[in-house]
Amino acid sequence: MTLAQRWLTLIAALAMSAGFVYFLVHTNILIIAPYHSSYTPALVTAATKKNSTLFFYKQDAWHQEVVPLLLPDQQADALSCIANRWLVLATEEELMNKKVRVEHAFITQDGSGYLSCDQCLFESAQSTREKFFLIQGLIRSIKAAGISLKGIYFLVQNKPMADYHLDFSVPWSCEPYNVNN
Repeated sequence: MTLAQRWLTLIAALAMSAGFVYFLVHTNILIIAPYHSSYTPALVTAATKKNSTLFFYKQDAWHQEVVPLLLPDQQADALSCIANRWLVLATEEELMNKKVRVEHAFITQDGSGYLSCDQCLFESAQSTREKFFLIQGLIRSIKAAGISLKGIYFLVQNKPMADYHLDFSVPWSCEPYNVNN
């Protein structure tokens, strides 16, 4: 086979291959989709470093812990940040036996807050008193951070938290109760 014949064979093979790919694409057998990246850059929001006081009730007394937090300027994001940090503290202090996190936080125009967690804050064996003081510790911590809310709804996966002892279908007042225990 001469050099010219080799080149002709190569060109013919390439033309047939290109024709075959063209046929597959236009008959929708081979689909060539443009590349789309799934990476989306995070939105940068302004935040302020602040020492926040977190309250919890343990051994019949109120305790507080001052923690440094980077709080976003958006009130709903700050609410989520404080609540998540308080939940970590409650787990560390063994007030809760499971790790709970806030999935969504929302504040309406009338001043009501919504905290949606990934699971219920309480164990079924906890007393009403323990549950009440957990809620009050979280509410005091939110108020101490300077987030003013009329009331707060506690949700689990965007549905009202279900509990046998406490009613979560209505908002909890963000004015801490005066308990002298």
